[in-house]
Amino acid sequence: MEFQPFGRKPDGSWIRDLSGVVTRAHLEYLEDLMSRKYGENAGRLAVEQFVKLLNERIPDRAYNVTESFLRNPWNSYSNEFSAFVGELCVYISGDSDFALSMAREKAIPSLIQVLGRPFPVHQIYKMSSYFSKKYAASSFVVEAISVSDRSAILRMVLSEQTYNHFGRYRRRCAYLWCISVKGYFVAVPERFHGLSPAQVTDRRCIARARIIVSGR
Repeated sequence: MEFQPFGRKPDGSWIRDLSGVVTRAHLEYLEDLMSRKYGENAGRLAVEQFVKLLNERIPDRAYNVTESFLRNPWNSYSNEFSAFVGELCVYISGDSDFALSMAREKAIPSLIQVLGRPFPVHQIYKMSSYFSKKYAASSFVVEAISVSDRSAILRMVLSEQTYNHFGRYRRRCAYLWCISVKGYFVAVPERFHGLSPAQVTDRRCIARARIIVSGR
């Protein structure tokens, strides 16, 4: 890693690119997935391997992390650190669609479900920008281009800081960010109202995706 992963920056401001809610979701889904596939012990071992591999990639040992630290939703991390989190989960699980499935199952916290449940599905998609800013203030924003009762055109835009942190791995990291957001889009009808999942179709490039979402 080239950038400070979390904590206060030299200017005294906090690193708040991506919420700890997202990191916890990755860890929880990794454990659940490996436990379902290979048994409960495999889930625990996967988490231990994840923490070990993550710490090996942090040059400054002062920023080494523990499982309990990563499970704290009140923490926040840099975009670069979060990219390592996502890629290591793919590597350990062997699941190329890990980010999409993780977001579908884990990325909508109970608080957000409570806040959004009084609204119909199309209105929740309109509120996507608000929700993305709450958990990814310096990482990306989701814009509702047009929304109807049956479909929505949504666009995810990564911040310049995010592009900078991704460096030469920009396309791969942007892809993981993109399918994570698509997992959220798919899950909105399921998680908020117990409906069938949405169908998602890409309309533009990975980094600046324009996505059509529609109910089945």
